[in-house]
Amino acid sequence: MKKIILCCDWGTTSLRIRLVNSPNGELLDEVRANLGIAKVFDAWKNQATLSNKNRIEFYLQALTPYINTLLNQSEVPNREIPLVISGMASSSIGMKELPYADVPFGIDGRDTVVEVLNRPQGFDHEVLLISGIRTSNDVMRGEEVQLIGMEKLIYSFSSAEDILIILPGTHSKHVRIKENKIVNFDTFITGELFALMNQNGLLKEAVKAPHVSNNATDWKYFLEGVHYSGEVGVLQSLFKVRTNDLFRKTNKEQNYFFLSGLLIGYELRSLKTRTHTLLILCCQNGLFDFYKKAIEFLDMSHSMYMTAPEEVDQFTIFGQLKIFEKHLIQRLK
Repeated sequence: MKKIILCCDWGTTSLRIRLVNSPNGELLDEVRANLGIAKVFDAWKNQATLSNKNRIEFYLQALTPYINTLLNQSEVPNREIPLVISGMASSSIGMKELPYADVPFGIDGRDTVVEVLNRPQGFDHEVLLISGIRTSNDVMRGEEVQLIGMEKLIYSFSSAEDILIILPGTHSKHVRIKENKIVNFDTFITGELFALMNQNGLLKEAVKAPHVSNNATDWKYFLEGVHYSGEVGVLQSLFKVRTNDLFRKTNKEQNYFFLSGLLIGYELRSLKTRTHTLLILCCQNGLFDFYKKAIEFLDMSHSMYMTAPEEVDQFTIFGQLKIFEKHLIQRLK
């Protein structure tokens, strides 16, 4: 028998709502949208003085059309099903700011900070809002749910005393795990910096996103970027993207790969100064090949496990379900 819940992964720039069969984590259907928390926050600020809606109500109203689309296309008969929300919804720009949990943080999910929200009139779903975690100088919201969903995988490496997990993205996370607890992590703005270089300033005229699949020549320039990241500092090396174009050493699409290799190279080279017994790469399809090739080029793959890209979203679902079972299901019984 299916016990359906809604799992929402709400990031700064994007929204994903999934319909999930909670006993086994089966993904039944999903809706994606470019309705990031930042966009809703801006709308809230602009309309707050004109609206009688409180902040939680405003955000849930923004979610409602996407939830209804998902339920309608899936023909779900019972509309009053619980909703679990992770990511930036619990941040200072979210629907309600929740305090961070501190490290060390158990990957079984029991240390998670959550709150069951008072749902506004007319909203059919019990809402469990999940917060993030912090160290003395870093924070994450959303990735910790993914790591909770990786619990079984992490447990399978019981002989590894010190595990470092790489979670690439707009803000890549390098997470250190000891004795099945998150004990530290570092953030690298690799993806955000790459986007800024492509969209603003002088370098945007020197690069162009490719329209076709990556080929051997593209990867050649990507690996040149990885190599060059070990030659000079990042501020100096970035100008080489400009001179590559100026001196016609590359075309703009090849330069796109060079810049990508440069930034990923700097991120991964930081690992060479750190000790760990096992490295785990957990990366979606869009970035997987880039990180895999850079890791192999830097001769770091001998102590590495790479999860299949298609498993990454499932880890988030498993994490949300585990938190749901620990914190909300008891309330609903």
